[in-house]
Amino acid sequence: FVADLSICANTTAGPINFSSNLPGTVFNWVNSEPAIGLGGSGTGNIPAFVAANNTNNQLNANISVTPVLNGCTGNTITAARIAVNRAISNFSIQSAPTIACPAQPVGPFVGSVPFGGDGYSYTFQWQSSPNGTTFTDIPGATSRQLPAAPAIIANTWYRLVTVSGGCVGQTAPVRVNLQPKPTVTITNNDNFIINIGNSTQLFASPANGIAYEWTPRNLVSNYQSASPFVSPTSDTRFTVKVTNAEGCSDTASQVVRVIAGYQIFPNNVLTPNGDGYNDTWKIKNIEFYPNNSIKIFNANGQLVKQLGVGAPGSAGGYVGDWDGRVNGVKLPTGTYYYSIDLNNGAAIVKGFLTILN
Repeated sequence: FVADLSICANTTAGPINFSSNLPGTVFNWVNSEPAIGLGGSGTGNIPAFVAANNTNNQLNANISVTPVLNGCTGNTITAARIAVNRAISNFSIQSAPTIACPAQPVGPFVGSVPFGGDGYSYTFQWQSSPNGTTFTDIPGATSRQLPAAPAIIANTWYRLVTVSGGCVGQTAPVRVNLQPKPTVTITNNDNFIINIGNSTQLFASPANGIAYEWTPRNLVSNYQSASPFVSPTSDTRFTVKVTNAEGCSDTASQVVRVIAGYQIFPNNVLTPNGDGYNDTWKIKNIEFYPNNSIKIFNANGQLVKQLGVGAPGSAGGYVGDWDGRVNGVKLPTGTYYYSIDLNNGAAIVKGFLTILN
């Protein structure tokens, strides 16, 4: 008896040798399925042969042997059972990425359902290669679908190998090209230094990224913008992750320093017409300096109005409620000049104010 054989079409089977306890025994054999590439009958041992299967199913052959010696015939037995499976065909990689990013998993990959083999039992193994020629197994990648392969450091080829019923099939390899990750930088027009209470704008590059993500989110005006405004109240590190059109991303971070003391920003337009916009003269952050003293001059350098500490009838610093009137009368349209003394040792702030009536 010969152990049952399960082989693949177009592979070599045998030889199959018979033996008996009686020397000189002649063995007459019959093959029940000549389509496997072996003749229908013969005498003696069965030589090696190339298995065949031109059908759409598995071919099964029984090799019956009858021993004969000195005119005496022994019992006929089934000495071998041979199953010839179709070669694996129509096997390919259905979907795969074409590019990969540094330090990021590669995938997903999906192989097609193979045809051939024994028709029901398949084992799979994904392989990778640095040159498209020499492939090695990817550990743990033993199913038809591979969600993610390990990160790569250069262009890499992938293929899927399957085994079934003694048949081995492999897909044509696919190449995945490694893309460079974006070089991310952060710039700022204020040298990353602001006064407490103020904001500054951060600019992330590359500016043509398709996605931006800033942290900490609660301290930026729009955490998905390439150029958000930030308003930290203490030294804070801001980090941005930029993703480019190829899906590759990288991060950069920068500390924004916060200097104690609120910088003031006087509005330079006053339009007291009752429309709710610029009806009074606003000075951002002036409320943090309750001892402020302000003087308004006309184009001739004459003092026309005093606000805040020291002004007639004022109980404290200016808080942003002047509507351009002096003694109940609106000042004429024109350009005026101011000096603001915060009375905290800081330099006097000077500038101009345009009044439009």
